[in-house]
Amino acid sequence: MADETAEVGWDVVFTDPGTVGQINCPVCLAPMSVERNQNVSASWAEAMGGKKRPNDVWRCSSCACDWHHQVKHLRQEMDNTASPTLRGILQNDIDQILRTKEGES
Repeated sequence: MADETAEVGWDVVFTDPGTVGQINCPVCLAPMSVERNQNVSASWAEAMGGKKRPNDVWRCSSCACDWHHQVKHLRQEMDNTASPTLRGILQNDIDQILRTKEGES
């Protein structure tokens, strides 16, 4: 079941088959689930070229949740700012969302 809003490197991670035992979601830090040895295009270039190869496909089970999208966008904003002050404010927002996410979708 593919989430059309999932972003590679954030909600979905590809690794060579059998090389990684566990990955935590870069957004919410929860353990990601894995589908091993899937024949997929793991990059834009592979998809454009019609190339597929075996990969382990890691997905966060919360990637379709509203709070997960919000945290992802805040983390992306953190990556794009040069300001340590803004990074601190964004991290505080992230921490608050992750503390209160229980029971939300």
